[in-house]
Amino acid sequence: MDMLLHRHRAGNRTPCSVWLRAGLLGIGILSTSLASTAAQAQGGGITLFTGRYLSGESQTFFRDEPDLRYTRIGAGTTKSVGVTKGCEATLYEFPGYQGNFVRIRGNDNNLDNTILRQNSVGSIKVSCPVPSSGSSMGGGTEQTVSRGWVTLFSDRRFTGKSETFQGDVPDLNRTRLGARSASSLRVAEGCTAILFEYQDYKGRSTLFREQDGDLGNSSVGDNSASSLRLYCGKEHSQDGSDGPILGQRPRYGATLFRDRSLGGPSETFDQDVPDLSTTVFGARRASSIDVTPGCAATLYEFPFFRGRSVTVRARDNNLGNTAVGEDTVSSLQVRCASSVAGPAAPSRGITLYRDRSLRGPSQIFDRDVPDLSVTAIGARTASSVAISPGCVAILFEQPGYQGRSTTFKDRDNNLANTEVGEDQASSLRIICN
Repeated sequence: MDMLLHRHRAGNRTPCSVWLRAGLLGIGILSTSLASTAAQAQGGGITLFTGRYLSGESQTFFRDEPDLRYTRIGAGTTKSVGVTKGCEATLYEFPGYQGNFVRIRGNDNNLDNTILRQNSVGSIKVSCPVPSSGSSMGGGTEQTVSRGWVTLFSDRRFTGKSETFQGDVPDLNRTRLGARSASSLRVAEGCTAILFEYQDYKGRSTLFREQDGDLGNSSVGDNSASSLRLYCGKEHSQDGSDGPILGQRPRYGATLFRDRSLGGPSETFDQDVPDLSTTVFGARRASSIDVTPGCAATLYEFPFFRGRSVTVRARDNNLGNTAVGEDTVSSLQVRCASSVAGPAAPSRGITLYRDRSLRGPSQIFDRDVPDLSVTAIGARTASSVAISPGCVAILFEQPGYQGRSTTFKDRDNNLANTEVGEDQASSLRIICN
């Protein structure tokens, strides 16, 4: 602004270059204002910018990110941050929510003025209110829904018209939002929502255990959901805190905890998990672990048992002190002595049979299986199924919970009459109350 305040010198007229630079400065200020407005209008989330005053490259986050090195914007690049009204960002100096941190509830044009300084953000936690039915994150009133819920939004990034549901909906045409209208969704912690392509839970489907800002990247697709199912369950962790756990907890194995010292949400595993992102607990979230006597758990940095690893045979209150690290575990292997594990087969869940009418070789499952080809019964072999009371199972045509699917709440003697078909099931999900 000095060039405007001192534009007169010895009676000379202001050079054109000075006015040009002043004009460019005004454009820059306008761009900054527009960037700020855009950040506020995103409908939820925290936007990190590589330049001051909400400028430069940016990326918006709608959920916690323990390591910004694995994101598009990267770690150690943030100079300013845009925070949607009602949201709060907690920025940490290092990955894994370590080091100095600062909480921000509004836009901050220059992080150099905070304890973090510029280019020091390594991880971020995002906290935004839950939208009430009929309101979008861009405005309206906010409330916390006491029961389990899923909110569908007509536009991406949780914007546009919305509606919150607390149970199954066989036909979204009969709702205010309508069928084939959903572009993004939010799911309550501890709940699982399944969106189906057609009415009455038929066609392609996708299972969600957390928010998704763009359904175009899912199997069910953008503007395609016509029905939905919602399952919510909760079981107490060992320290008495509530954890988002669906199904029955095994009596032995390895229990992963979100927080240190065996605190926070948890989930217990008694068999190998090649990709923790397919579980309720999730990948890259473990901060501590408890292992049943007689068992050993090997934790891996990447899915499918790759990367750095550590074998744990007892409780560890802080995985940050191990080779694999905190908030890094993405797959695990569990080995227990036969005297500890007892019978190999679980007592309840879904039983797959090779032949119709519940006959022939069979195998029972009490947890999700992303690829049945690695099990004893194998993939594309099931002709009938039996379901334990209180359980719901979903069979998928392809591995990784892809392709056609059918949901079962009771036995079925002939899978040829279902959407998934006979000798077609290649993966399954199971939820037990």
